[in-house]
Amino acid sequence: RAAAAAATPASAAERAAAPPPAPPLFNLEQNADLLAVVAEAEFERGNYAGAYQISSRILQADPFELGAVPVHCCALHQLKRKAELFAIGHRLVEAYPQRAQTWFAVGCYYSLIKEHEAARRHFSKATALQPTFIPAWMGFAHAFAAQEEADQAMTAYRSATRLFAGSPLPWLGIGMEYQRTNHLPLAEQYIRQAHALAPDHPLVNHELGVVLFLRGEYEEARVFLTAVADEASAVTPASASDAREPALLNLGHTYRKLGRLPDAVRCYEAALAVKPRAPATYAALGFAHHLGGDVHAAIVHYHQALSLRPDDTFTSEMLSRALEEALQPEALELANLPGPPSMGAGTLEDVTDMEMAA
Repeated sequence: RAAAAAATPASAAERAAAPPPAPPLFNLEQNADLLAVVAEAEFERGNYAGAYQISSRILQADPFELGAVPVHCCALHQLKRKAELFAIGHRLVEAYPQRAQTWFAVGCYYSLIKEHEAARRHFSKATALQPTFIPAWMGFAHAFAAQEEADQAMTAYRSATRLFAGSPLPWLGIGMEYQRTNHLPLAEQYIRQAHALAPDHPLVNHELGVVLFLRGEYEEARVFLTAVADEASAVTPASASDAREPALLNLGHTYRKLGRLPDAVRCYEAALAVKPRAPATYAALGFAHHLGGDVHAAIVHYHQALSLRPDDTFTSEMLSRALEEALQPEALELANLPGPPSMGAGTLEDVTDMEMAA
C-alpha cells in the first residue's frame, strides 16, 4: 500500500509535466482543399475513377469550388465523359468568365473531342488570365503536341519549366516530344530531370522505362516498368487501374526482348485482364507464343487481334507465316522473324495519349 501511495503522487506529477494533448482536427474529412489534394494524388497514381469520385464530392457540396475544377476536368478527360465536361464548362462560363479555371475546363472539353485548335485557344486564354496556372500551360503544350507541332509544344513546355521550376511535368513533356521525334538521348536527359524532381511519379517512371526500352537498355527499362505496374496494382484493383495496362503491355515487350518469353506471356495476359479488347496486346501475345514455338496458340491470338483490327499489317503477315509453319513446320525458321513494328516503339509511343491532362 505504501508503495502504491508513493507511486500515485509521482504519476500525478508526470501527468502535470506532460504536454497538453493536441487539439482535435475538426471536419477535415470534408475540407475541400484537402480533398482536392487527395484527388490530385489519386490522379497522378493512375486512379482516374478515384480522383473523379473525390472531386465530385467536392463539387456536389459546392458546384463552384474552383480549387477542385482542374483535377475534376482532368479526370473527366481521362474517363472520356464528354457530356459532364461540357456541362461544367458551360456552368463556369456563365458564373466565372474571368477565371482561368473556366477556360481550362472549356479547353479540356475541346481537347477530348479532338478539336485541338479550339482547345489551344482556350488554354491560351486561361494562361493570359492567370500566368501561374500550370494546368493551363500543360494543356496548351499538349494541344500543340497533339497536332505534332513539336517546336511550339516544346516552347510551351520550356515556358512552364521557367514558371514552375519544381514541377516534373514540363520536363517530362519536353522529353516525350523528343521521344516522339526519335531524339532518344535528349528524351532520356529531360525525362531523367523529371525523375530527379519526382522519383516516385508513376508517369515519369513509365516514360523513363519506355525511352530506355527504345534505346535498347532492356534490363533497366524492366526495373522502371515493373515499379509502375506494381504501384498501380497496389493503389487500386487491377481491373480499375488505367495506369496498369500500358505498364504491363510494355513490360511484356521488355521481357520478350530479354528472351524471357514465359514472363512476357504472363504480362500480356495480365494486360488483357485489365483491357480485354486490345488488338495490340493479342498480337503481342501471339508473337510471344510464336517465338516460343507454340504456333497453334499464336494462330489463335493472331486471329483475335485481327478480329479487332483487321488492317494490322504485321499481324496479318505473322498469321500467314504461322499458318505456313503449322502446315510445314520445317519450312521456316522462327529465328529469322522480324521484330513487330507496332509492338516496339509504336505501342510504347501510343501510351502517351493517356497523359494529356496529367
